[in-house]
Amino acid sequence: MPTGETDDQIKALETQIRTLSRVEALESQIRTLRRVVYSMCGLFVAGILVLVMVISNRGIPDVIKAKNFEVVTSEGKSLVQMGSSYFDGTETGAIHTFNEDGQNLVILDATTDGRGVISTFNEDGQSLVALGVTTNGKGFVGTFNGKGQEIVRLGTSTDGQGIVTTFNEDGQEIVRLGVSTTGEGMVITFNGEGRELWQSPSR
Repeated sequence: MPTGETDDQIKALETQIRTLSRVEALESQIRTLRRVVYSMCGLFVAGILVLVMVISNRGIPDVIKAKNFEVVTSEGKSLVQMGSSYFDGTETGAIHTFNEDGQNLVILDATTDGRGVISTFNEDGQSLVALGVTTNGKGFVGTFNGKGQEIVRLGTSTDGQGIVTTFNEDGQEIVRLGVSTTGEGMVITFNGEGRELWQSPSR
């Protein structure tokens, strides 16, 4: 077997191992995000219950309405905001959480075209995980390296099949896991310049 082909296969195998590690990290981040969302929902319910208790001397209302809800620290710094977002005259609900320095931690909001999105951030305000909807109406999950670069994406191909894509720090696609045109599992690896190195099953 030619040495060049052997080297490419070794590089492809190493890339697959790194991809599995990234997928495992993504699964861990999704579990963390799920816990964050559950916590935010619990916080929202707790806030409503507190509000009900405050006005209980007037009886339990059928509906509680407000423009915004906000949770602050003892120093008055905002930690949670529940309110509205406006895009091109369209109003949607939104929940934002912050750390004590005012940096975004979690955002539940909508895109400019009215599609739901959840984003998490690190302590410096850099995006870590995003759950949302693509422009063609399909769901996706993306993870980022804390510097704004997307590293792993779980989504849907143009023909409606599941797909996992990993990127290097320059945003170049490195590995693609998906489904072939014949319905088989497929793995394709690329070098840092976008050139295909290896595919299984082969064409």
